[in-house]
Amino acid sequence: MVVRRLLILLLLITPLSSQSFEITFSDIGIDNITLGSLSSEKIMANFTSPLVGSVIVNITLYHYIENPSAYVQITLYVNTRGKRVALEGTKTEFSMSIELNNTNKLAITITNLGIGQVIIFSNSSLFFWSKDTSSNVSSSSNIIKTIFQVIAPILLIAPVILRIIQIRRRISWEPEEVSENEE
Repeated sequence: MVVRRLLILLLLITPLSSQSFEITFSDIGIDNITLGSLSSEKIMANFTSPLVGSVIVNITLYHYIENPSAYVQITLYVNTRGKRVALEGTKTEFSMSIELNNTNKLAITITNLGIGQVIIFSNSSLFFWSKDTSSNVSSSSNIIKTIFQVIAPILLIAPVILRIIQIRRRISWEPEEVSENEE
């Protein structure tokens, strides 16, 4: 019982290293982006990141295109890496590999080559996740993780070993039957 409580306590106090995070356009101050017919707009924003290094970013853009036959193109850059895609339907998703710093720059260029209004909604999001999880974890978190990886199996196996020892001691302490021979 005590071992289980210790294990639960360790799980609760062990900090979980964040290997991913998500931001929406509204989180970094970008409201709904509205474009008229045959127009273009460039938006820039900065954001901070808990991850540093090589990551994958999954971009989800929620949008409204008034004229479904209009060709709408978006180019999205994070720092120096970018990707150009055509918007279709009401949701467009794509991914790219980038390098993140503590402070990062997001640049978005949207071009509407059709007739009708286009809206990119502020709930569009960027989900960043680490390619190499070991490079983004702080050293103190690595130490705690290593200690936990050593202690957790011991705490899980210890009750079983103690129970086996307890059963063996009971068997050895049971009185043996003594046969009395009266001669």
